[in-house]
Amino acid sequence: MRGQTMRSRMHYTLITLAIGLFCMVKQIPNRGLTTASYRRTNVRQAQPDLSYYLNEHVQTLPEGNQAVDLDIYPAPDWVVEIAATSFSDDLGNQRLLYEALGVKEYWVVDIKNSQIIAFEVYDRGSKRIMTSMVLPGLAMSTLEKALRDRTTQDDSQIMVALMQQFQAA
Repeated sequence: MRGQTMRSRMHYTLITLAIGLFCMVKQIPNRGLTTASYRRTNVRQAQPDLSYYLNEHVQTLPEGNQAVDLDIYPAPDWVVEIAATSFSDDLGNQRLLYEALGVKEYWVVDIKNSQIIAFEVYDRGSKRIMTSMVLPGLAMSTLEKALRDRTTQDDSQIMVALMQQFQAA
């Protein structure tokens, strides 16, 4: 994670736990990667903080530590950048990069404001969304509330509340 601070690590951890919990409750096959590298011909390489493959893409990843060649393998279904010091770049240049790489969804976690700015990516363009398209039913507001609750609750309390919400939906 670029410019990692204690606060960004806490957001990183909470987002990872919440995504794993949502996928578990909704029985969505997933494989998450931390700071994996991706490359495509004529596009600069990317290394998102978090990236996820879902459903049928879970079994398509190569073995080893090399960058994933997106000319051979599918792009991750979605990527997440935790924006500690890179917020403007993540909304601009990084978003354009992930559009070019062919991800389906891109999230920027603004740690300063405990906000998630999410985009659906399509045909090298994107539009802002309030509910995930790749994780149907997961509202950004739910995760944002969890990020804000971290100031008064520990992770287990937040996960219990999230589990109840995810099971009820």
